[in-house]
Amino acid sequence: SSILQDRDKDLSIQLNDSELSALDSVEIYKESDSELSDTASQRSVKAFKEDLDSISASDSSVAYCIANELATSEKVYIETLRLIVFRLKDFLEEYSERNGVQRVIPEAELLKIVSSLPQLLSLNEDLYNDLKSRVDHWADNPKIADVIIKKGPFLKLYTTYIKEFETLCLHLEECRNRYPKFAEAINEFEALPICKSLNLKHYMLKPVQRIPQYRLLLQNYLNNIDVTSEEYADSQRALRIIEQVLVHTNDTLNLDNLSKLLQIQSKLGSHEIIKPGRKFLREGELFKLSRKEMQLRFFILLSDCLLYTTYLTMSTLKVNYELPLLGMKVQTNSTEKYEFSIITSTRSFTLRARSSNEYGDWVRSLQSAIEDNNQRQLTFATARSIDSSNSYDSLKLGQEAPVWIQDKRTTMCQICTAEFTMTFRRHHCRSCGKVVCSKCSSNKAPLAYIQFRCARVCKQCFDYLLKELMQHDGKLLELVKAEFGLEQDYKAISYLDTTLIGLFKKYDCNEKTKRFVPQRLKEVAGDELGDITSSGWLMRRGRRGWKRLWFVLKDSVLYEYKASHDVVAHRSLPVLGYTVSRIPPNIHEDCNYNLAFSLNHPGQPSLIFLALSEDSCHMWISALTEATVLK
Repeated sequence: SSILQDRDKDLSIQLNDSELSALDSVEIYKESDSELSDTASQRSVKAFKEDLDSISASDSSVAYCIANELATSEKVYIETLRLIVFRLKDFLEEYSERNGVQRVIPEAELLKIVSSLPQLLSLNEDLYNDLKSRVDHWADNPKIADVIIKKGPFLKLYTTYIKEFETLCLHLEECRNRYPKFAEAINEFEALPICKSLNLKHYMLKPVQRIPQYRLLLQNYLNNIDVTSEEYADSQRALRIIEQVLVHTNDTLNLDNLSKLLQIQSKLGSHEIIKPGRKFLREGELFKLSRKEMQLRFFILLSDCLLYTTYLTMSTLKVNYELPLLGMKVQTNSTEKYEFSIITSTRSFTLRARSSNEYGDWVRSLQSAIEDNNQRQLTFATARSIDSSNSYDSLKLGQEAPVWIQDKRTTMCQICTAEFTMTFRRHHCRSCGKVVCSKCSSNKAPLAYIQFRCARVCKQCFDYLLKELMQHDGKLLELVKAEFGLEQDYKAISYLDTTLIGLFKKYDCNEKTKRFVPQRLKEVAGDELGDITSSGWLMRRGRRGWKRLWFVLKDSVLYEYKASHDVVAHRSLPVLGYTVSRIPPNIHEDCNYNLAFSLNHPGQPSLIFLALSEDSCHMWISALTEATVLK
């Protein structure tokens, strides 16, 4: 216990903020927002540059400053290694004694995690002593390159550690899962002030980062010594030794990617994202459409999954869903700007970007990541499963989580067209995602994407799914067999078939009188994607002022809707014979005449519209002008 206290005290003195800054000032990755490149390290970089500027132009003075920086950062690096090699072991022993357990982890497992770090510590302690001696006696012997050359053969130890690094990280996580007490001890250790709010993996990464730091400092050193001196030739040789190790480092690990993953990991807490082969692709904020409103969410795109997260604090995130890219689809939205949908077998939703560029970047990144992931997964086994899943592409209902239509985007039941009110409320079909009334969604059916648990479905989906299951050669039955692994067990298949049919629940409701809708208003749905000329939001002037409405132009008929996903139009207007004209300035003081236009016909009151942007205005005027002429 006294040894532990003495070492703790020693470490707390030696591993101070200024020395950590010296180490962090030469981090190999360049993210300004990384927690490893914090304010302290930025101050260190600035101070170091100011020191260089303040020194006289003498090359030897600058070279001394760089040599001193190399020695100073080496001291801090050694304390980092001691933290893992000694302090961690002592803490685990103290934790075991405090909690009355023999060991929180077997000794052999701990040695696997520590790996070759003790040998690296011994090597770097010798290197530091030599560097410190040269710096202290710089006036007598102003050179350091020969120190690096002498240690060159031993730097191959770093190659071994770098090769094993990802395996070590995985083994650490396996041990945390396998030994709960060890996980508790590591969490407590990482919370100590000595760890500076960094987790153990960050310190395990330090040896991987140290080689690029050597190269950076040696390159600066080489640039500031006499090119005709013996030290210059030795420095070139030392730099080549470092670069040989670094080449293997870059071949083995993508350091920038690994550093970024660790940075993200620190924001996610216990949710583990570092896995072999996983790469960071993109991150950023997007608005997620919920039933009532837009919600800001933070998304992280990795090479094999999409992380859907929410903010806990300004610097921490909670993972709501980890969505595999395998089987994911990206669907663009033609009715709303900057919107696209993510569709998976377990969760589907609509997202909105802030701008056209952001929208395009996200859609392209997602589509490219999905395609690349699918190519990687095309082994014999997965190819067979993909082929089988493709045979069910026509069966969408119940197989994939639907994208729910936002409440405010429809004013009526999308089946019976009854208009919603404060008391006549909206519901969502869990199979197709439509907004429906209670009478049209009073049935329940088992759905494949939730492991055939029962959920509310509309009448159309209920009838379709039941029919599919009743057919012995139906695709739904094939999905059931695949889900429960019953390819040849005919007795079990028959039992399961009967059980699933029993899960279909049809509830009798008082049939309401379906409102009469003229056929001309049923011709086109508000969200139709077929052969339409134009669609979008416009403001139309009425007796009570301006009203925002959705319009669709098809076959020279202008259809008007209260919302973009209404299935029948509120009114329709054949525009043949009409003329389209701009609104003169100052005619209507409550509108921007640059965005206003009108439809005019002899003997009819003019219809005045206001577009939401100049591009939209030009598009509508052009489309309507063409539609008013008989072809």
